[in-house]
Amino acid sequence: MGGNAFNTTIPVKPEIWDELNVEITHLLSAYDWDYIGSVGQGREVGDVDVIIKSSLGILSNLFTNIGYRYKIFKGFNQISVEFPIHDSFIQLDLMCTENMNWSRWVYKNSPTSRIKGRYRTTLIMATVVGRTQNEDKTEQYSVL
Repeated sequence: MGGNAFNTTIPVKPEIWDELNVEITHLLSAYDWDYIGSVGQGREVGDVDVIIKSSLGILSNLFTNIGYRYKIFKGFNQISVEFPIHDSFIQLDLMCTENMNWSRWVYKNSPTSRIKGRYRTTLIMATVVGRTQNEDKTEQYSVL
């Protein structure tokens, strides 16, 4: 099974990556966007994750006009698309952002980084939650 937004998608296998990359690049050519996650690194993945400088409204209009099925996840500022490839579909997840540099740092896996993007995101979320749950409203910082 592919991503979990649709029950019709298949995993992204390395052998379809080159063709899929061409199709996605063509579709998103009018936007500032980038791949995040593990896609294109030579192994099977459940979906394709993209950050894109756009809005949910603009993207939903795009996918409605070309006839692609999609689901909007407003809380994550994300739209998941049932993207056709050959006689099947893969799941394409687009995370909307206004700041591509920040989003690349937060989400993108770098082969030279010691920390995966998902762990950076988890650390940021934990920090925010921790600060909001600080009952005495004092904050302590230390140098690592």
